[in-house]
Amino acid sequence: MSDLESRAKNILCTRLSSKAVDLAFNLDDAFALARWVILKSVVLARASQCALEFTPAVYASLLNGKIPNGVVIDVYELPSTGLNWFIGPISVRKAIDISRAELDRFGAICFIIGLHVGKLAFRCSFVPDHPTIKRTQSSYRPIVLYPAGYSLPFNPCEIPPVRGLEFHILCSSLGLIDYPPTQTYSG
Repeated sequence: MSDLESRAKNILCTRLSSKAVDLAFNLDDAFALARWVILKSVVLARASQCALEFTPAVYASLLNGKIPNGVVIDVYELPSTGLNWFIGPISVRKAIDISRAELDRFGAICFIIGLHVGKLAFRCSFVPDHPTIKRTQSSYRPIVLYPAGYSLPFNPCEIPPVRGLEFHILCSSLGLIDYPPTQTYSG
């Protein structure tokens, strides 16, 4: 774990020491940062005694240096600097072909953990595989660190900028939506 901490520290210090933050990470740095974000997310969830439960399979994946299925890690540059964290559910946006109750039950096992470090906001989200329920993003367009090549669908929602609340807006702008089989999903 100390190797991962050192690697993440080097990557973050390099990025945060320049005036303009470069969010173009190579695959190795993106994977290392994604693993670091997950490690910090697990520690935050345990320390805050929140209701999130990580399965033994998740812990086993992490110990083997792997990122569990269903996890997406993204990053966004915020205009304000800070050190903050967020843990919460993913909001349920729309049920089309399934009942709202079914979507709500599925949403209860999904979560977001956010880390705000300097001008960077990292977001770790967990959504298990489902044939039609997918993530959707509104307000901000973060860069996906992991999995490589993952495209987060974007549904614009105009939210006026509120200085100091950008981190919380980013965390709450991820939602769940039911994509019917007849509709194209680009995730």
